[in-house]
Amino acid sequence: MGELLRRNGYRVLLAEDGLMALQHLEHNSVDIALVDRNLRDELGEELIPQLLDVSPSTLCFGITGQGTAQTGNLMLEAGAEDYFTKPITDYVAFFDSLQHHLRRRWEGASEHRQVRARLLELHRQEVKLRRLKGNSPAMLEMVEEIRVLAPLPVPVLIRGESGTGKELVAQAMHDLSPGSAGPFIPINCAAIPRELFESTLFGHVKGSFTGALKDRKGLCREAAGGTLFLDEVGELPLEMQAKMLRVIEQREFRQVGSERPEVLQARVIAATHVDLEQAIELGRFRLDLYFRLSSQEIYVPPLRERSEDIHQLSFHFIERYNKAFGRHIKRIHPDALQLLKEWGWQMNNVRELDREIQRALARCGSDEDVLTPEMLFRHSQPRARPVQESAASSGFVEGLLELPYKEAIKTGRDRVARWYLGHYLRQADGNQTLAARLAHNMQRTHLTKLVKTLGIELEAGDGASEDG
Repeated sequence: MGELLRRNGYRVLLAEDGLMALQHLEHNSVDIALVDRNLRDELGEELIPQLLDVSPSTLCFGITGQGTAQTGNLMLEAGAEDYFTKPITDYVAFFDSLQHHLRRRWEGASEHRQVRARLLELHRQEVKLRRLKGNSPAMLEMVEEIRVLAPLPVPVLIRGESGTGKELVAQAMHDLSPGSAGPFIPINCAAIPRELFESTLFGHVKGSFTGALKDRKGLCREAAGGTLFLDEVGELPLEMQAKMLRVIEQREFRQVGSERPEVLQARVIAATHVDLEQAIELGRFRLDLYFRLSSQEIYVPPLRERSEDIHQLSFHFIERYNKAFGRHIKRIHPDALQLLKEWGWQMNNVRELDREIQRALARCGSDEDVLTPEMLFRHSQPRARPVQESAASSGFVEGLLELPYKEAIKTGRDRVARWYLGHYLRQADGNQTLAARLAHNMQRTHLTKLVKTLGIELEAGDGASEDG
């Protein structure tokens, strides 16, 4: 069939199965897909919707060896334009049918093609946005802002705590922008020595200073046609802030040692975890640069504000480290998931979750298939620890003889309860969900109520909370 099509002027891609066909359509523009019903990995009517999802503009035709209307209708219902019965003997009619459908598509469905092309572009955008894991309301709102702002030629300031994924947001902005074919050049403003910043950003000419042994392009020139991403812009040195302001306002820069201005041909996106308003008050950040960078802002929510996404994110990291470490974790125990959701994640957000899953899978056995609570937070600093009772109050019976019987019994019972719960809370580093399970599967709500009633105090720690 491939040779026959080539002799009739078609350029042909051959696929041995459905997976290879999908890979072809991911990387090539294909007008026609001839899909046999009996593939080695799936049925043709199952593959056709997948092909159209990847490439809505492709015309799909079914080929079946069963000359019944029922099998042909299955192909048509799946989205095929038409179907052919094997063996194909009337090649004139076969090619006439292909040409007829192509002509009808090309001549009479221009608007339809544009809609399909738009659907294809939207599909590609969705693929690029899938790197931003999560379906929580906060994430969906942020993704919608990315869609709106990405095509606009304006600076964007991305704000959020460390480890929330600000660079992924900047990359998504670039991927959905008109300059997506150009380079994405990130620069960490906190990692470049002050004396090298200007040369790194703008470049230099040979001999412009000691050590300048050859010309250097600089990142502003390397980003031409794409995006210049200023990560941790709040750490930009004050003297560079004035020069960066000119770059954004005038759209030009000069290499060190050169008098010839060059045009900035890149979009500028910045990100920071610093409170820039406070930095302005302290004289550490220029107000005029802030206004230029923040004409449009995107807020990346911390992980504790989107706990609904922790399940999906955890599986994303589990799949990564299953492959890297040769592990076979297939599910998360409900208690482990609850523990992950209740953790504070105040140190590094998604990056901290990534590290925790990595640690858990690195130390688990290759035969284990469930992520359990015992695998988690083995090396973490305690987030909240019950305060130890003083030596004077640690004895259960001390002073009880001086009290009336009923009051002595109640006081002694409360002391035992505080000692008992305190023991398991210390074992769980203050996490009440884990402590309840360790305390012979006690109800967490009951434990929480007792902690309040008995006045068990918790030291303020990383992520300390009522729920641990």
